[in-house]
Amino acid sequence: MIALVDPLSSGVFLSSALRERGQDCVHLYEKRFSRTARSDASAPVLIASENTADTVVALRHRGIQHVVPGSEFGVALAHDLAAALGLARNEDETAAARRDKALMGEALRRAGVPCAGQAAVGTVEDLTGALRRLGLPVVVKPSHSSGSDGCRVCWTETEAVTHFLDIHEQMNFVGLPNDKGHGPCPAHSM
Repeated sequence: MIALVDPLSSGVFLSSALRERGQDCVHLYEKRFSRTARSDASAPVLIASENTADTVVALRHRGIQHVVPGSEFGVALAHDLAAALGLARNEDETAAARRDKALMGEALRRAGVPCAGQAAVGTVEDLTGALRRLGLPVVVKPSHSSGSDGCRVCWTETEAVTHFLDIHEQMNFVGLPNDKGHGPCPAHSM
């Protein structure tokens, strides 16, 4: 039995793909998504407790053998639940890099994968310093956002600063504040 955590957006298609492969699954939603939870006769719905231990007990009771994210929203919780259940998962040391765009870029660089320059910035001063080092154009994107939320190609320093100020400290689609922009990257996330 597989628990799909926050199967939102295209993640709603994972259940049918798993069923086609003979796998049963449960949809597990964080409380913030409980209104959008889709009840499906072949995929029972659970709402995660704010107490992780209670959610772990519920998953054990259902015989869950795998916990996987059903969308980018569920990446961190899926990892934490798999760890709490002692199930297979990606390395704990790289868990943060699966959501943080700056850490993703650094993980690629350490693995020898070519990628664009980048800088994580938290202030306008950080941003302008990174722009001087990396050049223009750049892509400005919140470090913990998803998809194209808050993402913009900026061709001038003024445009980059204005966009940074527009999105800084705003709540993103994932429900987190944009406290660090994934700094200037020529044609990559910032």
